[in-house]
Amino acid sequence: VSGGTNSPTWAVGDGGTLISLSGTTETLSAQSGLPIFRIWMASDTSVWATSVGTILHYTGSTWSTAYVSTTANDTMLGLWGFSSTDVHTLSVNGNVDKWDGTTWTPYVHGGTSWRAEWGNAADTLMLCAASAVGAVYCNDLNNGQGGSSQAGNVQLMNLWGASKTA
Repeated sequence: VSGGTNSPTWAVGDGGTLISLSGTTETLSAQSGLPIFRIWMASDTSVWATSVGTILHYTGSTWSTAYVSTTANDTMLGLWGFSSTDVHTLSVNGNVDKWDGTTWTPYVHGGTSWRAEWGNAADTLMLCAASAVGAVYCNDLNNGQGGSSQAGNVQLMNLWGASKTA
């Protein structure tokens, strides 16, 4: 689920389901038929969603395919952005893809089984990820510093924070 103060709230699910709720008006938009795993909203005209090997983008009126991974069946379970020109996704294969406002660039981060991603622009661009093996990795993108912690060996499915220290 993602939304803004004066923007629609978005929810995603199986079968390509994308639902927006604006006031009391609900709008259903079915896409590829594949499950939609994550959604992140920069603004009313810049909404991103991930699926199996695909990133979708909503412009305020239309959903379209914004990026297709070069790795077959690359399930993208992590999605976060700092702005409409700085969006990141992580996959279960350890791939990282970054949108810079013009191009999606793939990187190999290392690690595998990424399940969720969260960031905070106010805290020097802190970006954190959770994995299926209980690891949480955080990276301060301004300072190039990072660290990880182990939350046992249970599968983590999501994460959220208030700041880089909470």
